[in-house]
Amino acid sequence: MNEYTIGYAATGAIFALAFMCLFYMLGGRKNKWLRRFIAPLFQEASTNLCAWIMGIWNAWLLLTYILVAIGFSFGYGGETTGSKLFRRLVYCAMNLTVALLFIFLYGPKMLWIFIPNIGVAAWSIYLGIKNPLYAPAEEVFVCALLYLMTNAYPFSSLLIK
Repeated sequence: MNEYTIGYAATGAIFALAFMCLFYMLGGRKNKWLRRFIAPLFQEASTNLCAWIMGIWNAWLLLTYILVAIGFSFGYGGETTGSKLFRRLVYCAMNLTVALLFIFLYGPKMLWIFIPNIGVAAWSIYLGIKNPLYAPAEEVFVCALLYLMTNAYPFSSLLIK
């Protein structure tokens, strides 16, 4: 695989991630459908296109849209710490389920990406409960952090035989 192709694909994944985060944030203000249905399209397209470019595409990766849409449909706000915690856990569970899909499809070698993915998910739960940032910025950063990890899976050098 040409190194430039890999670099361009990874950069494209970052651009898709930026648009995903934008629509996630916009859907947090009003027009919830932007968050629930448009933002996940960017993740699915990025994941599937990068997997195809890297020669590891599998039809099961189309499930990423459904998993991300479920997570994005819950949001993560709430009036009580318990409701915030529950919503954040659902959001992170869907993100980690996308990661588990890669582990299921490509084997335990993907755990080397999954381990830091869990740490990022835990940090996003903290952000969702403590709210140390303004909500629009927090939404962008939490979305970006969680799905940056997911975008890394197709580029794992561990998949190269």
